Parts: sequence; structure tokens; C-alpha cells
Amino acid sequence: MCRSLVASLHGLAACLLALLTGRPALALTLTPLSSIRYAPDITVVLGATTLDHNQVAADNLAGSVTLVNVGAIPSTAIITAYDRLPTGDQLLAFDTTVTLSNGLTVRPGDVVRYNGSTYTLEFDAAANGIPAGVITDAVSEIGPGDLLLSFDVTVALGVTAFDEDLVRFKGGAFTLFFDGSAAGIDPSLDLDAAYILSSNGHLLLAFDGPGTVGGVSFTPADVLEFTPTSTGWALSYDGLAEHAGWFGAELHGLAADTSPPQVTVPPSVEPDSGGGADGSGLIPGSRRVFGMGTPNAIPGNSCILIYAVGANGLPDHPPGSVDDQLLGTGGTNASGLFVDAMGNPGIEITPPLRTGDRIFTVDVCQGVVGPVETVTAMAVPLVTSGGFLCIAALLILIAFRQLRRIQV
Repeated sequence: MCRSLVASLHGLAACLLALLTGRPALALTLTPLSSIRYAPDITVVLGATTLDHNQVAADNLAGSVTLVNVGAIPSTAIITAYDRLPTGDQLLAFDTTVTLSNGLTVRPGDVVRYNGSTYTLEFDAAANGIPAGVITDAVSEIGPGDLLLSFDVTVALGVTAFDEDLVRFKGGAFTLFFDGSAAGIDPSLDLDAAYILSSNGHLLLAFDGPGTVGGVSFTPADVLEFTPTSTGWALSYDGLAEHAGWFGAELHGLAADTSPPQVTVPPSVEPDSGGGADGSGLIPGSRRVFGMGTPNAIPGNSCILIYAVGANGLPDHPPGSVDDQLLGTGGTNASGLFVDAMGNPGIEITPPLRTGDRIFTVDVCQGVVGPVETVTAMAVPLVTSGGFLCIAALLILIAFRQLRRIQV
């Protein structure tokens, strides 16, 4: 509806910009969305739904807005960051200290996980060096223990992160993931919401004020799509065009569903992959295994875990909780193929596989477990009677030629 009109206007604006500047406009293809989720900074009326600053809503992009269950959030708190995970769990952050329904006390900067009934601490700001009073105002999960975060002020975390930036928190360390000013964002703006699309690695972003980037104008109620590989920008969600009730409000927290939705593929190992020639494949001595799972275009994702079934003969629930042995960790690429941390094909495992080992794979990002596969020795190819006669004839021919050379 409105999205198609917005896309058309954006394309026209890009063409006009090209004519005025003499430079070709960068052609961007918007990722189709079927719905988005968000939280406002003030009370707004969107369609027929009243949405407060401590609530989250789902927008089907066709005029309908419905409230989402995030539990009982105190009315004194503003939801400053939000994410919805493929497992159905949700991540939340707040602007003030709150005590949640299960007694968990959460401070500004912290991120909590809500599984539909219970809150747990997902990111402890103080324990990870975030100064007191700093607010987390964007969160998007790449995988368990692998978060994208933005803060309301500049913080030094081994890397300096400004309020228009995103940092990646993985393995207890911070790295700069999105440099806002380098991508053209006015440094006076604050990043208010972020969501990473695993299908193509693009970022959906919202900011606390109006601006223009890459020839695209936006307001605090809009969502921009950023393509890291081309540093290109496009308008993904025009808040005021969708709902006049966004006037004067800022869009906080963000999650989205693509259209069509990404299909979850249970991870599985390819038994004959690699053929064993380079120590790979599902055979004794293999040090690297290959397989397929849900495509994920985010570099360095660690979604795939490979386990050996323990002595009890059954995969643990959850995996690795009893006697399963973790053999290796890797991810998938945009095609769904297993890759290591550097993007190389296959996932390295330790120790090498042994005959009789039973292994299975887990996609911890999608929350799905693959089938159990048994390691067997490579089968010796069977030769049919016809094949045997061919080989015998070939050997006789070779012997005859050798004899002729000797006689000559």
C-alpha cells in the first residue's frame, strides 16, 4: 500500500538527484517486509490501537497494529531497545531501573530476555564495562552471546562507540560493526533502533531526529535500510505515511519479518562431503565436515554447533547439557552452506571423527536440531562382472604393449 508509493517516490527522488548532481543514482532494492514490530517513546494512537512507551506493537504494513505480549512492564519505564528472536523469545532494554514481575532488577544499559513467562538477564551492562547511567537504545541478536548494541552516549569499550554507531558484543569483547558517521549519518543524531536481516546482512535503522543520508530523507518515525556492501540507503518504513499518529514521536525498538518469510532449514551433515581426500567428510579421520542449514548472510555468525552423542546414546536436551561432546563451531553462509569463522567451506572439528561416532548438528540461532549421523568407513566400490572383464582386458592390453616394446 503505502510502501509501494514510498518506494516509487524514493526512486523518483534518486533520479532527480542524479540529474542535479551529474552522478548516477545508486540502485537499491528494498528487502520486502510483511510486518515490523516497534515501541514508541511516547503514547501514540496508530490505527485503532493506543500504544504506550512501555509497550510493543506489531504492524502488518496494511493498516493493522496489534499489541505484543512483552509481560508487565512498569508504566514508569520506556522501552528503549527491542528484538524478537527466531525462537520467539524477545529482548528488551529500558531507560530507568525497573523491577520486573519475577523479581529481576534491571538497570539502564542491561538487556533482558523474555520467553513468554520469565525474564532473565541477557546482557549485564555493568559487568561488561558500560558506565552507570548509559542507556542501551538498540539491540539486535546475531546469535546466542552475539549482540549488536548501540548506546545513547559515546562509550569507550576497547573501541570508541558514538551514539550513532553499532558495536558487536561477542566472546566478551566489543568491535565496531556499524560506523554511523562514516556511512553518512549526521553525528548529532542518535541511533534509536536496529535490526539485522540474516537473509542478506542488511540493517534496518531508526534515528532520533530528521535527516538525509544517501539522498534519502527521513524522520524519527521512519526506518531506513542500509546495505553494508554498497553503503547504500533506502526508506523501508515511512511512519507518517503509514500512521498519522506517529507525528511528534520517535520509533524505538525494532524487529521485522521478511516477505516471504525465511524458511528454517534443520542443519544436516553431508556424509560424502569432501570424500576424505583432505581429511574432510563424514568418515574416520575427518577433521572438517560439510553440510547445509538455514541461510545466514551475517559474516562470522556462530549458529552451527557440531556434537558427538555421548555414552548414553541419545542427544541431550538441550544439546550438550549431559554428556554430548562439542566437536566444532561454525556458521552458515547466504546459501546455507556450513562455513568456519573465516567463511571457508566446512566446519573444523576436534578430535577427528572415529568409526562408530554418532554426530548431530544444532542451529542455535534458529533453535533447531538436525538428525544423528553415524561415522562409517568409506565403502570399497563394487565391481560388476562386466567391469571386471573390462579391467582384465585393459591389463592384458597394457602387458601386451610392454612385451612388444621389449621385443623391439
